[in-house]
Amino acid sequence: MDPLSATASIITVLELALKVSDHLNVKDAPKERLRCWRETVSLCSLLTELKCMMKGEHATEEWFSRVRALTVENGPMDQFKQTLEQLQAKVTSDGRVGEAVGILTWNFNKKELRNIFERMERLKSSVQLALEMAHM
Repeated sequence: MDPLSATASIITVLELALKVSDHLNVKDAPKERLRCWRETVSLCSLLTELKCMMKGEHATEEWFSRVRALTVENGPMDQFKQTLEQLQAKVTSDGRVGEAVGILTWNFNKKELRNIFERMERLKSSVQLALEMAHM
């Protein structure tokens, strides 16, 4: 995958994460929803830094080959995109967040949330490692 395609993959996931975080950030949200929001925002920060570094002087061939591994088909970025799409489907209804009745629904069970948090942590760790490699 060339640098432009890898960057596009990261931007796609970043934009989806930002969209999902907007849906999750609500006043008086349940603590699980707030945790999802925090995890998503945290990943947005890492992805933004990764995207910026891909355009900078740190983007050596060796470093980029490690970043490219994040963006391969069915790799960490694809997995996180699927996780975000799952979150988005749960917190939105026909593109709205329970606006029709003025309430928000939260349809996750504990096992489902635990799986989502574990997947998010794995991707955040992968991105963090790529960022640390650039500083070495």
